[in-house]
Amino acid sequence: MRRPLPRQPRNSTFLSSIAAFLLFSCFSLSGCNKKSSSATPSPSSSSGTVSAKAKDSTPGTAPAATPSSSTTVSVNAKGGTSGTALAATSSSGMVSTKAKDGTPGTAPAATFSYSSVYAFKGSPGDGLRPLAALTYDSTNGMFYGTTYAGGEKNIGTIFKFDPKTNAEAVAYSFRSVSVDGAEPVAALAYDPANGMFYGTTGWGETIFKLNPLTNAETTVYSFKDGSGDGGYPKAALTYDSTNGMFYGTTYRGGTDKNGTIFKFNPKTNAETVVHSFESTSGDGANPEAALTYNPANGMFYGMTYGGGKGVGTIFEFNPLTNTETMVYSFVGDPGDGSSPEAALTYDSTNGMFYGTTYYGGAANDGTIFKLNPKTNALTVVHSFNRASGDGGEPRTAMTYDSTKDMFYGTTSAHGANGGGTIFEFNPQTNAETVVHSFGTSSGDGTEPRAAFTYDPANGMFYGTTSGSGAGSNGTIFKFKP
Repeated sequence: MRRPLPRQPRNSTFLSSIAAFLLFSCFSLSGCNKKSSSATPSPSSSSGTVSAKAKDSTPGTAPAATPSSSTTVSVNAKGGTSGTALAATSSSGMVSTKAKDGTPGTAPAATFSYSSVYAFKGSPGDGLRPLAALTYDSTNGMFYGTTYAGGEKNIGTIFKFDPKTNAEAVAYSFRSVSVDGAEPVAALAYDPANGMFYGTTGWGETIFKLNPLTNAETTVYSFKDGSGDGGYPKAALTYDSTNGMFYGTTYRGGTDKNGTIFKFNPKTNAETVVHSFESTSGDGANPEAALTYNPANGMFYGMTYGGGKGVGTIFEFNPLTNTETMVYSFVGDPGDGSSPEAALTYDSTNGMFYGTTYYGGAANDGTIFKLNPKTNALTVVHSFNRASGDGGEPRTAMTYDSTKDMFYGTTSAHGANGGGTIFEFNPQTNAETVVHSFGTSSGDGTEPRAAFTYDPANGMFYGTTSGSGAGSNGTIFKFKP
């Protein structure tokens, strides 16, 4: 079954030439690997999956994590270094900020370096519209990623990018919905046991693996999207090093057609649904984000876009018993967030989760919130407000920079130019600052939908935008504090 119709940001600046490819971003990236770390330049992480990293660099990824980099929906690097972001680049002399009480203001701009390093060219020779975070491969210093469209058949690609030369090459072009799937929207996850990358396609609804040495792609599982199985996976897989399994979510399917949590065994290619969301019972529905691990209690945490009171939930999942529990139900604006699309980020210094919602808050432009997993109490710590020059509609998890004790993230819309922003968030004061507004120059990207990934070789953070750039097909950018 073809993917659901996409949500397009309000006041989107995307050109009509690519409107046919609009689709929601998956998150979140961010699917965290269990007990892995992913925060800033020297975090530990474990899987090449989108994992939400912890504030101190321990992301919600797998127990045996290696150095990773991002606390946000960051794709963990093949060698354990994950994608997180230290900071963002700013282009203006003043940046808009919001104080702890939400009062907008301005502050002198910090010194950020930002540049767009690659513009996708589109079909047939290149991909277009990247929606997922990059995955860093520490064995060769390359980044790997996916595009939603483009390639030989214009249904998506897997690409690799060399940060030393800024050269990009298509490693694989998807061929057919019925053969190998199409339109991937999630980041790649690395399996340290066999050296393969794993990912999913939204159309065709598959799990695939890529051999980075040969660029050979193999479909290893096809979702049935019925008969109890899930359908339309939008979030990255999360690798659990304690049992060698991947965990993930599907946006639909399951017994009530509201989505599932599943586990996948890469040794046997067997997939098992471990939970079907049942919105009629107060449960969540339609998860878009990857799972995040809480090392304090051994549970995975995730969010659903709908269900609960109608505008999304936060849930807890026990991988030992396959028990899912809804721990918070969003109620929407003006006092609460709604419709979360991104993964949570665990902060091991205070035991809190931080996250974003796509809508809700005082201006209905989205929120930043924190959740106490001990009490399940949620607090909105920032409401985005486009009227003050702020960004809005965040679709990715945040990334923690341990050198500055700051979180960094993106909004997919608004800002000074309407193309989205990179923002800085101070967890000590709850102040949010816009450090870059996309669309500043003609070659700049717009509408970022993916988390940041850190390159330990040059100390830069890399991300993607799904629109604009020289060919209006999306970009890869880098920035440094």
